[in-house]
Amino acid sequence: GTSDPQCVVWDYGNPEAGAENWGTEGCQTLTSTTVHTKCLCSRISTYAVLAQQAKDPDMGPSSMPSGLCTVTAAFLHFFFLASFCWVLTEAWQSYLAGLSLELLCSSAPVGVDLDVCRAGHY
Repeated sequence: GTSDPQCVVWDYGNPEAGAENWGTEGCQTLTSTTVHTKCLCSRISTYAVLAQQAKDPDMGPSSMPSGLCTVTAAFLHFFFLASFCWVLTEAWQSYLAGLSLELLCSSAPVGVDLDVCRAGHY
């Protein structure tokens, strides 16, 4: 949930874009629960509900054990690098296979041509 929700409208008259462009003029907050906020605004514009995230004592940096976080990061790093290296290896092998096929295709006619010339069938 959130606390202290406030309905605001964007002020297009201010040439500088920033947090000060949000104003409450022409827009009021009617009802609010922890999940929903109802606004009443008197003009057509861009609207938002500004609120603060409620502090949850169970959440925070200490909610996950640091060892688990480190192990998760290490596994993700390892598998990302392994998949990258695998794709790189496959690309290199495809390149070499294409290169050898190209050499075979370009040298085969020359070899046949030389064979015909040596036999005197030219």
